[in-house]
Amino acid sequence: MQEDSSPTLGKTSVGRHPLTPASAAEIEQAAVLLKNALTTNAYFNSAALLEPNKEELREYETGGSIDRKIRFDGFDYPDKEQLDGGFVGVVNLTTGVVKVDRVTEGQVPIGFIDYVTVVQITKEDEGWQAAMRKRGLTEFTNIQLDPWPTGGFQHPSIPKGHRANRVIAFVREDKSDNGYAHPIEGVIAHVDLTEGRVAHLEDHGVVEVPEESGRYSSSSFSELRQRPQRLDITQPEGPGFHVDGHRITWSNWDFRVGIHPIDGLVLYQVCYIDG
Repeated sequence: MQEDSSPTLGKTSVGRHPLTPASAAEIEQAAVLLKNALTTNAYFNSAALLEPNKEELREYETGGSIDRKIRFDGFDYPDKEQLDGGFVGVVNLTTGVVKVDRVTEGQVPIGFIDYVTVVQITKEDEGWQAAMRKRGLTEFTNIQLDPWPTGGFQHPSIPKGHRANRVIAFVREDKSDNGYAHPIEGVIAHVDLTEGRVAHLEDHGVVEVPEESGRYSSSSFSELRQRPQRLDITQPEGPGFHVDGHRITWSNWDFRVGIHPIDGLVLYQVCYIDG
């Protein structure tokens, strides 16, 4: 665990409920503080409000205050001697204190930057390029690569503790084409993200790529279905609900909503006022 105390960049907004999701400005402020506690090649793939517990919320309801804390999950590719599963960084925006815990069991989630990196690694790999040429594919620009996390089933060629992806491929006629209609069967690249290389390439033999179009654009169809009948939904007396920031009241219901980068839609403090 590593802690760093830096000057506060700003207090949280007056009147902001402690369950209100982190704003873009708060994440940017917290990222500046977190950067000072990590290596230069660190990145994060999720950032969200560290939600207060129920006891803190009860104190808030009776006039207390709660520090705004932002949690980051990320990876910084340390030296091999320090290899681990990434980091969890918590930045207290109210006090400016930064706390970083290393992940020693498992890995932090795969993020978008991993996907971008793994596509580049795969397309530059000579073995993968040879597999494509064997199938008559010599132009790689419109080959669509889909990286998939390997979970706990990494290929034996990838050392334990390394971050890994499996990559499958599809052919697109151009950028607007639906590549999933044209899978390149039998080729799977196992990419070691930690070492930045294709560790193993599965090639189970050439299978003809389907040529039938799978485009969804209306111009791709000679005949379209008859459109459904018109449907109007109206509320002549106005909506039956009220939205105040992230708080929603509807009939006898009263609750708060938030969007979490890992958990998705979250409902908080769900109440039913029965009178």
